[in-house]
Amino acid sequence: MMNEYKKMVEESIHEINKQLSKENNILHDTDFEIFGDNSNFDSITLINFISLMEKKIKLKHNKNLNLLNTLMEERLGDKSYKVSDFYKDIERRVNNK
Repeated sequence: MMNEYKKMVEESIHEINKQLSKENNILHDTDFEIFGDNSNFDSITLINFISLMEKKIKLKHNKNLNLLNTLMEERLGDKSYKVSDFYKDIERRVNNK
C-alpha cells in the first residue's frame, strides 16, 4: 500500500510543481517537509497538495478523507512534518486506524 501512496504523492507533487516557479519546485523526497521551517509550501500550495491527495484517495479507495483537518488537529504542534509522516497518516486514515 505504501508504494501506492508514494505514487499518489509523486503525482501530486508533479502537479504542484507545474504551478510553481522552477526555483520553488518540490523534490520527490520522503524527507521533504510538508510543513515546518524547511518547507517550500506556502499555505495555498499546502492546501492544493492536500486537496489533490484527497481526490486521488477518493478515486482509488472511494474514501472521503479530510487530510487537512488531520494535519491541523494532530500535527500542528509538530516542528516538522515530512512526506514520510504523511504516508503513515494516509495509510492510517484509509484503513480507519
